[in-house]
Amino acid sequence: MKGVFLLIGLCVLTIGIGCSPITVINDYDRNASFRAYRTFDWLENRPGAGEQARAVAQRNPLIAKLVKKSVDEELSMRGLTEDLTDPDLLVVYHVGEENSIDVTDWGYRYSGVYGGWYSRDIDVYHYREGTLIVDLIDAHTMGLVWRGGAQGVIDEKPVADIVAPKISKAVSKIFNTYPPAQ
Repeated sequence: MKGVFLLIGLCVLTIGIGCSPITVINDYDRNASFRAYRTFDWLENRPGAGEQARAVAQRNPLIAKLVKKSVDEELSMRGLTEDLTDPDLLVVYHVGEENSIDVTDWGYRYSGVYGGWYSRDIDVYHYREGTLIVDLIDAHTMGLVWRGGAQGVIDEKPVADIVAPKISKAVSKIFNTYPPAQ
């Protein structure tokens, strides 16, 4: 992504998991003690949270609800509980998209009619690539301790009844390596 994430709603999070693979990346602070983290809350719920944290959820509240539900479930499966008063971790997510082009040059094509090479055979595929990033921030130091992201091709025409499973699957893949082995 070139700099700042574009905050996009429904289209960004309908990553085409079935037909196109998603790329998942994770990184973490090697000095953080992940065993000490037992509770979490969403950054946007905290007093003094920046407008950017709230803007993502306000952009598309339906998608925000699906992302939050999936992240809550993943963190719960890993032994963390939600704590609205004094959490160990704060959670925030970001979404973005960019237009991409895939060009395949197959070289010259043989015509077969008069026994010679005929023309170039080039395939051009235009698509949108979406990104979902989930950050975990140490609530006491306000430092980023873990980041997970998923990137993949966005469905052109999302269907509402398949959005929730796709978001759930993308978030599940993001959290596959949480907590990191230390």
